Amino acid sequence: MPIPTPNNGESREDFMNRCISFIIDEGSSQDQAIAICNQQWSDNKISNAKQINISKMNLNKDILK
Repeated sequence: MPIPTPNNGESREDFMNRCISFIIDEGSSQDQAIAICNQQWSDNKISNAKQINISKMNLNKDILK
């Protein structure tokens, strides 16, 4: 079962509604779906923040050359 990921610009509320519906349709309980989708949202935001930091570091290296 692939877990949905947030789309660019998608609000947390829109993502949670879409994700929870999908996970429940796959056979999980509502509580499980909420937990899974909350974790997916958090993981995605952490991943995006790391990517931004890496991009900033690369930009700084280019500036210092």
